[in-house]
Amino acid sequence: MSGHSLTLLALLALAPAAGDGEPTRGASEEPSRRSRIGVANYYGVAAGVSRYPSFEQTLHLGLRQRAGRGSRMIGYSLTLSTGGADRYFAGYLASRHHVTAAFYDRPRPRLFATIGGGIALLARLPTTLEVEGRLGILFAQRPDRRVAGVVGGMLRVGWNVRFLEYVPMPQIGAFFGLVLR
Repeated sequence: MSGHSLTLLALLALAPAAGDGEPTRGASEEPSRRSRIGVANYYGVAAGVSRYPSFEQTLHLGLRQRAGRGSRMIGYSLTLSTGGADRYFAGYLASRHHVTAAFYDRPRPRLFATIGGGIALLARLPTTLEVEGRLGILFAQRPDRRVAGVVGGMLRVGWNVRFLEYVPMPQIGAFFGLVLR
């Protein structure tokens, strides 16, 4: 079974089924039995200054918190990517390790945004300092389900200190995935 299938199975296993015996609650009430663990899984493509794009998978694990104007999830994000967007041969297999915050449900019910920063390992060498943001739209939401789909765009700025780059280099991309809210 592939890593993609295991991630999707974990998302579905953590999501409670509709009609689990609890009385119907309003959309603004937080059920007391809901887990505080949030999971998001994205698949995407990123392009940088190289002519070859990178394909990536991101797994974001965090703690969900209710804020006055919406929800947020703060935690660890792991991205595995392969391709040419990281500019160097060592970047054809990269892993990114970020501390990431995700915001959703407010001020617009369908808005989804993340911001994070950390390091990228190119061929197992810590080489790049990065900041990354995603902006997307949630779809297929239902009040009785915790899983929603997301689609959107991504912007990443990385400064490769190992190869002595003088300026940070951008990457842009698109993604889709699932969010366990």
